[in-house]
Amino acid sequence: VSLPLHSDQSEYSLTLPLNGSGEFSGGGTYFAGLGRALNCCAGGLVTFPGHLTHGACPISSGVRYVIVAFMYEHREEGGSEAIPQR
Repeated sequence: VSLPLHSDQSEYSLTLPLNGSGEFSGGGTYFAGLGRALNCCAGGLVTFPGHLTHGACPISSGVRYVIVAFMYEHREEGGSEAIPQR
């Protein structure tokens, strides 16, 4: 299974691997602008602006477990007041 090239609507996208690279072969997040895939060990994090064109490389053996998350910025209408710090 792989994911074709696309971009996200999020400000930032994150991929958090849950298992080590010894448990699968292949995979990773492919970035069109880099011309290659990035992958990291379990507990590492790949984060990038959601507008970047990316996709998922296929897994050639084993199973890869990841958490994918999307971050958005919420702005109140009519202003850009900063949240007070305590």
